Amino acid sequence: MFADMLIAFTQRQLCALSNPTRPTGSAEPATLLTTQDPTLDAVPSHALFSSPLHDAPALHLHPYCASTRTKHHPLIPSFNDGKWSNWTFNGGEHDKTYVRATEPGAKVAFKFPMAEGGMGRVRFQWLRSKSFGMGIAKCWLNEDEDKALLFDGFWDNNA
Repeated sequence: MFADMLIAFTQRQLCALSNPTRPTGSAEPATLLTTQDPTLDAVPSHALFSSPLHDAPALHLHPYCASTRTKHHPLIPSFNDGKWSNWTFNGGEHDKTYVRATEPGAKVAFKFPMAEGGMGRVRFQWLRSKSFGMGIAKCWLNEDEDKALLFDGFWDNNA
């Protein structure tokens, strides 16, 4: 939320600076505008998680993070066509656990709790390699397969 506020403020600053009708000082260099500038909204005077309206309750976030490497919220498939399994890469001191399939067309699904109102984000991380012979994963949310994204496991990097 703070990042969104910062982006919006910066966009307003850039827009105001690029406005050719904006009054400028004769010898003053172009600088970021202050809240005294009538072309900009003021920076909010309330704290990030406090309510801008005194009678409205403040927003409370309840993040939920699931991972194949956590014990608190383990990422467990809600559907598995039998072609997916847990696999651990033994990298010495840092073992890494993944969910993987070795056959094209394999399907797996996961359920994530959503906040009231459907607010949320899903972050997808995948392994890429030049030498492991990784495939491509096609991922989508809910039944929106037409909005699927492709995640390529090949990485043309020797590192």
